[in-house]
Amino acid sequence: MRNSDISEVPYQRPNPTDEERHIQLKYTLNAGGRPEDYENILELLSPPKDITTIAPKNSGKNVKVAVIGAGEAGLAAAFELKKIGCDITIFEASSRIGGRVYTHYFDCEGKYPAELGAMRIPASHETVWHYINLFKLNTDVFVTRNVNGLFYIRKRWARNDAEGLSVMENIYPAFNLTPEERRTPWQQLVGRIFNKYVLSLPPEIRREIIEVKPKYSEAIEAMDWLNYEMAYERSGLSEDAITMLSYLSTFDVAFFNVGLIEVMQEAYTADFSFTYRIPQGNDRLTSAFCEALMNKRNAAFAGISSTELGNVSFQMNTAIDGIYKDPDKEGIILECRKTQDNSIKYEDFDYIVCAIPFTSLRRMNITPLFSVDKMHAIASLNYESGQKTYFFLKDRFWEKGNKNQRIIGGSTGSDLQTIATFYPSDHSMPVPGKLNTWELKPGASPNQPGALQVSYNWGEDAERVGNKKIDLRIMDFIKQTEMIHCLPRGYIEENMIDYASIYWPDVQYIWSGSCLTKPKDKILFSYVVTQPEMNNRVFFAGEHISQKHAWIQGALQTGMLAANGIAEQIKARK
Repeated sequence: MRNSDISEVPYQRPNPTDEERHIQLKYTLNAGGRPEDYENILELLSPPKDITTIAPKNSGKNVKVAVIGAGEAGLAAAFELKKIGCDITIFEASSRIGGRVYTHYFDCEGKYPAELGAMRIPASHETVWHYINLFKLNTDVFVTRNVNGLFYIRKRWARNDAEGLSVMENIYPAFNLTPEERRTPWQQLVGRIFNKYVLSLPPEIRREIIEVKPKYSEAIEAMDWLNYEMAYERSGLSEDAITMLSYLSTFDVAFFNVGLIEVMQEAYTADFSFTYRIPQGNDRLTSAFCEALMNKRNAAFAGISSTELGNVSFQMNTAIDGIYKDPDKEGIILECRKTQDNSIKYEDFDYIVCAIPFTSLRRMNITPLFSVDKMHAIASLNYESGQKTYFFLKDRFWEKGNKNQRIIGGSTGSDLQTIATFYPSDHSMPVPGKLNTWELKPGASPNQPGALQVSYNWGEDAERVGNKKIDLRIMDFIKQTEMIHCLPRGYIEENMIDYASIYWPDVQYIWSGSCLTKPKDKILFSYVVTQPEMNNRVFFAGEHISQKHAWIQGALQTGMLAANGIAEQIKARK
């Protein structure tokens, strides 16, 4: 099927086949006038070659590997290394496995999950889908956009209709826009940045936006000197238009100081067009990895017998305080500390996969020091704060009303501290032939309980909210949610069953939302962070090592790459 053949809106089914996902990606790229990006995106987001094609089965027997961090990157690295027989110890400083994949459940049956961390899986993220297919996990739609979603800006309301007419009628008059801006739908105003800085480039240069290279083209280097706000300013928009768009285009206000390339990385791979979730909770992916690692899901290791698989053990509540090159032999010594009593022991390993954020690695004693460039990256790579708050309510007020009123999945944006409200997608069913239009699934009712993500924000917005005491945070979000949705005072408190809230910088041994690079970070660090250290004994994995920051894709792909790097060393040394 040629890209030009995709013109009708693809129907987004649960458990899509690879072909259905690829049709969705082609549709999005065609609609954006760039079908030529399809092959590049698939190539760059696909999983690397299978580890057993690098080193044969059993080649890792008696090879000791430590994985620091039990997030998705560390789990993927351990899973791959297990295939070639390595003896693997996974160290996790906390009592929980999964890292920034963190599902909170409001009920014992798991019907009402709240994703405090990663919450959606784009159709284009091939490495994530590799593991979803391998583990046979169920998926369902995640509604990112809904034409019935709201905007509440300067005490004015509008709907998120595809043509932008409601915003033009109700929000535009609150700002001093130029005559041209008043005539232009807001989606086209936002799109100026992508058109100017990405679409104007040839496809072979565009792919560098998510590519890891020691040297980038002049166009990419020039783009990496800009932050996102500069790009807005250079697109010919007025100051009032920039202010308005920073709230209409969700999170833009928080990303103004972030590098332009960071934001364009998500746009290039169409991360918000067709998105999915694991309906029982995204931590089912974590559970699947753990089951496989503990020999409870051996079907995932097709063609490898249980006797050929490596052994895996977890050391929970164990922080790593030091990484030392063994002075007497080839290998690495780890300083391991039990967080309950601070007792310390030293363990030696042949190889290390360091799968923790640099915010955590920064505190470690490293002897001898990694390269100057790597230590610079560890100290300077930018991370942004993240905050999420959910209300578990007795009914779903947002799903009530006629077909032009009810919000069945999707999001609402505001200039209040909530910034972005996301509605649960578990009742959502796409309307055939219409983009971002949803109806209730058969049997679903607005009178059923629902987990409403009342606030999701990044950067300084997250810090201002996260630094509040929790009772003040909840009180403010109650008032703002009622204001945005025109609810009577006291409605939320009367209908609230429970709430859950997280401020990621408070999470010990993570201390950040995720890596979101600033200007020049791509030029300086994107290649450096991927390189092994200590004579190819220490490898690195995690979303911050990838060019898909804050996504499960980046964690899993780099975990596989780190495992493959160790396999190459094992093969070479044997």
